[in-house]
Amino acid sequence: MLKPSLPLRSLLFLQLLLLGVGLNSSVLTPSGNEDTTADLFLTSMNPGCLNVTTLPLPEVQCFVFNVEYMNCIWNSSSEPRPTNLTLHYWYKKSDNKVRECGHYLFSEAITSGCWFQKEEIYLYQTFVVQLRDPQEPKRQTEWELKLQNLVIPWAPENLTLQNLSESQLELKWNSRYLDHCLEHLVQYRSDRDRSWTVSDWGHECSS
Repeated sequence: MLKPSLPLRSLLFLQLLLLGVGLNSSVLTPSGNEDTTADLFLTSMNPGCLNVTTLPLPEVQCFVFNVEYMNCIWNSSSEPRPTNLTLHYWYKKSDNKVRECGHYLFSEAITSGCWFQKEEIYLYQTFVVQLRDPQEPKRQTEWELKLQNLVIPWAPENLTLQNLSESQLELKWNSRYLDHCLEHLVQYRSDRDRSWTVSDWGHECSS
């Protein structure tokens, strides 16, 4: 003899249980089916259930300004919640001592970067920077950077222009960064040209 089929609501609860939705057995009462269904929907949409440890940290970008100081910055607004991320760093093939940023930069009271003074910059050693979430110890990312490729020298000073002939001009300038070699590019065009011509001015090396 066939048994009567289960009501639709009972089938719904059986399907939810098979899908692995966690329910408290004390809630599954015949009189509370509709309320329980609503509670399930709200719980599944609760943002607090998001696993923050799986979210990627923002990328760290470092810029060395004239080898006088360096800024390493990240986009703090990309975090799902305001978080004071911490930055740690060390140099490979050096003492490998891990240090935390000593001078944080802030954006709306949230850490968004780190300032390094000249004495902390070693251009020709591999710089390892690590970003951490102090609220989630497992959430951290690190990058290896070559600082010599990230130098932004100040603009040249005392630019002078001399007309040597009808077809020849001479440019002279002083550089504010004289510790190492620089490569200069000069863009020029005449009043009849629409596009710029670029000349590689070679390397200037000073000891």
